[in-house]
Amino acid sequence: MESVVTTLEREIPEIMAEGRVVGLTIALVDGGHTVWRAGFGEANRETGAAVTPKTLFHIGSTSKTMTAMAVMQLVEKGLVDLDAPFQDYVPELRMLPRYRGNVITVRDVMTHHSGIPGDLMDIAEIATEPDEDFDRVVLRALRHEQVVRRAGSAWAYSNLGITLLQNLVANVSGESFERYTQRHIFRPLGMWSSSFDDSARPARDVSAAYQYVTGEDTRARRMPREYVNIRPAGSVYSNAADMTRYLKAMIGFGATPDGTRVLRADTVQQMITPQPASPWDRMFFKQGLVWWIGYGAPWLRQVVNHGGDTYLHHTMVAWSPQQGVGVFVSVNTGTDAAPVVTTVWQRALALLLTATTGMVPAPPDPPAPVSAPKAVEMRRMAGRYANAEGLVQLRRSGATLSITVGAQNPAAEPRTLTRRTDGWYLADDEQEAIRMTRIEGKRVLLIRLTDGTSGLFAERLWRDPRIPSAWRTRLGEYRATNVDPATYPTAGMNGTIPLYAHDGVLFLGDAIVRPAGRSLGYDYGITPLQVMRDSGFSVRASGNTLRWKGLRLVRPNATGQRSLPTPSIGRPLSALVPSVPGAS
Repeated sequence: MESVVTTLEREIPEIMAEGRVVGLTIALVDGGHTVWRAGFGEANRETGAAVTPKTLFHIGSTSKTMTAMAVMQLVEKGLVDLDAPFQDYVPELRMLPRYRGNVITVRDVMTHHSGIPGDLMDIAEIATEPDEDFDRVVLRALRHEQVVRRAGSAWAYSNLGITLLQNLVANVSGESFERYTQRHIFRPLGMWSSSFDDSARPARDVSAAYQYVTGEDTRARRMPREYVNIRPAGSVYSNAADMTRYLKAMIGFGATPDGTRVLRADTVQQMITPQPASPWDRMFFKQGLVWWIGYGAPWLRQVVNHGGDTYLHHTMVAWSPQQGVGVFVSVNTGTDAAPVVTTVWQRALALLLTATTGMVPAPPDPPAPVSAPKAVEMRRMAGRYANAEGLVQLRRSGATLSITVGAQNPAAEPRTLTRRTDGWYLADDEQEAIRMTRIEGKRVLLIRLTDGTSGLFAERLWRDPRIPSAWRTRLGEYRATNVDPATYPTAGMNGTIPLYAHDGVLFLGDAIVRPAGRSLGYDYGITPLQVMRDSGFSVRASGNTLRWKGLRLVRPNATGQRSLPTPSIGRPLSALVPSVPGAS
């Protein structure tokens, strides 16, 4: 293993410099043995403190896997049934009605099929100060919301769904979530520095966090400390030393090298087995019970993993059940640092697999040759679609298609797509490819990345998207009036959100809105972490006020003027696809 460590010691500083990362921590495990734990860069640039294996980092949504462990312990004791209604265990959950007979199960929540909104913007999920009563804040906020889709109908990442598991654990166990996880997970595993209570760790023990600001000079700005109030979904502070122990327990299928068992082996196997999927589950990985299976190139398809992104930290935990090796990587820098984690963990895992098995990961397949154009196919594909960037326009032009993402923005530029013999239409920079398919009769676009993985990209607009007159009278600029002042500064909730019309389609910011009546609509379109499937978050109107994603949006004046959001120019199609899924 010496060559693995030597290679990474040489390469990681170079990767960090290119990706503008201030500090990084890493741990490698081979079965029950620690291969390496190390820190790179600075934990505190102002004091000169270096990152060490004991430096605490926010691990973001990787915390969800520990929440899942707590739930599965209760399942093992016969206190929780995965297929029982979730409200049997959390009766205090109340939401506005939307679908008749809609029953959310515990399994739905743990596989992101609950339909519970992913995030609400009127509550401080990540904040500059902790909220000890945030479990009650979430329940109060959800009373004003509908589910965004039927339970079980489509995968859609939900931080709030996972957050509600803290209520389940507390109600069933009779202990607070923090106390339960300390007594039954962290202490038995010897993770003495780890906790879901991120406010319990003094500043001297945790890494400072940084954000790069680009202007005349490029520098890393020290940011205020962030607190993740959606604790079960992303608040854990941990370090390389503790995460080494966690990886050993997972690789040991619930047992540590000294024989301490926190889960039965068959329970761990259930957690890392792909769960029943709906036709709409076209993701870049397979969903287990919270854990993901596979992400990236073909050689990673059996790797169990979960990423974690806060505003200022990016993390990945990945392990191979077959080969018994694992890696933990985390960085203390926001902005575009997530790709650094991806590069490092995949490189580290590849080196581990080569050292332990002799396997050398194969490079991605080269692009397929250019194919003769198929006029009928291109004619069917051409049209308007919707995703997180708003309007996606596909136009046929001779032997090629052009795609414009965010087409509601005047500065958005088309990109050329050329058909290949494998049926995919490859972008001109050969970074992504597009193809159309049908799911339950609806036309959707899939995107394929350079590593060969593919997932949902955009959904065809519904027929006749005309805007009713009641909605046209509401066009104008709206300002959120109920944003929690403790919300973390980078949440971007300042300023106004325009409700405007473009090419016969109604927009709220970049979200396409499908009217469902004079005062009700739903945002529409597919995103990598939120499959909307016809209608997602409700948009409810009353006078000069809109309610959307928890926000109370007020129009100061009824000018009816359209103000377009700032376009994202020159971004690749895959900018919509998170490099490390599972953001908190």
